[in-house]
Parts: sequence; C-alpha cells; structure tokens
Amino acid sequence: MAPTMVAGAASDAASVADVFLEAMAPNALQRAQFPDPAGERFVRDWFAQDVVRHVQDADKGLLVARSEDGEIISFVKWLVHSPRASQEAPEEQDVWPETSNIKVLETYTALTAKVREDVLGQTAYYHVSYLCTKPGHTGQGAASGLLKLVQERASKDGMAVILESTMNVVSFYERLGFRVALKFDLLLPPPGGQWTELYEERSMVWKPDGKG
Repeated sequence: MAPTMVAGAASDAASVADVFLEAMAPNALQRAQFPDPAGERFVRDWFAQDVVRHVQDADKGLLVARSEDGEIISFVKWLVHSPRASQEAPEEQDVWPETSNIKVLETYTALTAKVREDVLGQTAYYHVSYLCTKPGHTGQGAASGLLKLVQERASKDGMAVILESTMNVVSFYERLGFRVALKFDLLLPPPGGQWTELYEERSMVWKPDGKG
C-alpha cells in the first residue's frame, strides 16, 4: 500500500526528528557538525522543537508520509522565501552545544545562503530545507510524492523550488524535473584533524514553466 501524505503537526515533532537523525546518520556534513553522542542528542531535541515552531509559521510547511500502520517514514520541510520578510525580520540565531563544530555550521549556512542568492537573486521562492526518508522505506514513493506536493503548491504560487542536494540523490531530483544550477563544496575536518575532507553538494532548481 502506498504511503499516505498528510500535513505535519506539532505532535509529529519527535517522530520527524527520529526520521531526520536516521536518514542523516551517514552524512559527512552532519557528522562533522555534531561529532559525538551529546551533539546528536542535542540535534534531536533541537530538530523536534524546530518542527513545532515550523508548523506554526504561515510561510513554512511540513508534510509527512505515513505507512499503512501510521508510522511516519518520510517528511519534507520547506519555507517560502520572501526578500522583504527576510529583511524586516531576521531569523533568531540558534545556540549550539560546545561539542558541536560551530565553524562548520556557520560556513555551510553562509555558503548555501549565498548560493541561493546567486541562483535565484532577490525573488520569492520555495526552499526545501529537508526531505528525509527513514532507512528501510526508500523506494516506496514517499519522498517523490511529498516533493511533488510541494511542487504543486509552488506552481500555484508561480514560484521556483530550490534545494541543496547531496551527491547520491542528484539523479532522483533530476527525474522530478530539477536541474543542477550550481555546484559547491567545502572542506570538512575529519575527527581530530584539519580541514581536509572535501564535501560536495549541488544547488538544484525546479520551475513551474519547466525551464529549470
């Protein structure tokens, strides 16, 4: 039976955070940002709290995919970027634990913000911040179904959709009409080492007119 796609709620926060941690566990950037169990516990709590804040904001969205038994197996989070709103109400700065690698966090955040501005400029657009599926449930149409729903909303608003893709899922997004708009990378520190591990992602864009 195909997963059921529904709007996420604050009561889903803990389950969504669990899916996020499981899906992101192999990611080198995630490991570099939060390299120990204390950081992982902090991220789970932070992500759950962020979900609660997220669903209360009219300019942000959360959809979840549930299996036949009601378990959340995938989710997508996005925000509608408004240049005017971002200028009038800058986002609050998060306070991260001492065990986290602040330099990696700040570098990646600044880099991706610049990439989005380089690609779409000062226009309004949908930014998909997370699309995660629980391991063991990939290939069931959950992620693609969720993203298509976001594309439908963006199309009605006449806006593009932009996201940052890890290298292993670029072809997945391309099948859904996204194109690579910009390549970017940064150096990550291996445990106890210097900034020597190259980490790459792709900025990918979908537009309602199909021109990418």
